[in-house]
Amino acid sequence: MTCRVAGFRQASNHFFRQFLWDGCVFGLQVHVGDQGKVRWRNIRVKDLGRSEWTPFFLKGADGKYKLNGAHFVLPNDWSFEHEKGYLKGVHRQDEKRDGLVVSDGSYDNFIARVTYRIFGGNSALYFRAEEVNTPWLLKGFQNEIAGNNKDSALWHTAGDKTPGRGWVAANDELVGKVRKVDDWNTTCTAACGDRIVSILNGFKTVDIVDPLCEKSGKVALQLHGSANVEMWFKDFEILVITREMKALIDR
Repeated sequence: MTCRVAGFRQASNHFFRQFLWDGCVFGLQVHVGDQGKVRWRNIRVKDLGRSEWTPFFLKGADGKYKLNGAHFVLPNDWSFEHEKGYLKGVHRQDEKRDGLVVSDGSYDNFIARVTYRIFGGNSALYFRAEEVNTPWLLKGFQNEIAGNNKDSALWHTAGDKTPGRGWVAANDELVGKVRKVDDWNTTCTAACGDRIVSILNGFKTVDIVDPLCEKSGKVALQLHGSANVEMWFKDFEILVITREMKALIDR
């Protein structure tokens, strides 16, 4: 949503609000108790259509779930709980490699989200990642899932030939207030050009412009290698930011 006063843009929330609102109403307000007059004119609305989310977990007519546009790494680590509607990941400490759900395709500008519960270990929502010859198998950005105040922070992972950047952005204080303990949390990454936004349970925790970021790559869910990990995931999906959407974001 973009608001202009006397032709000047005041704020743009479209980038990180788009995925929250499947439909809404809007109105004009004169605040109770205030004095004065307010006049409006030239109020216009343009229907931009509905954005389409693509699920990576697809429920079939038989009630069974399967991956859609993605594949398992260490498939024995993963199993769908079909009646309960989530993907369960269990990883052993003696396995150095990461267990992963990796998208088949690469994405440049997108919004990806997943709902998770963590019961032990460490996980992440990878994005703009590249497959590499390392035990952790992917390099690039992680939206961290740690079960603590680092949830939704941005960690940059090394490859086999390039160093990682470590922690790029975090917001421990806010995450400590909005993260749910021993419950489901929903984390989201929005990436458009050099701008990267993290949102946890509807609260924006990271919003950076990073010229050093990768511009395209895979999205993935992680079970951290060399650790005992148990994760539950549901509603893993992606929304591609089209050229038309990006033009509105860039205005």
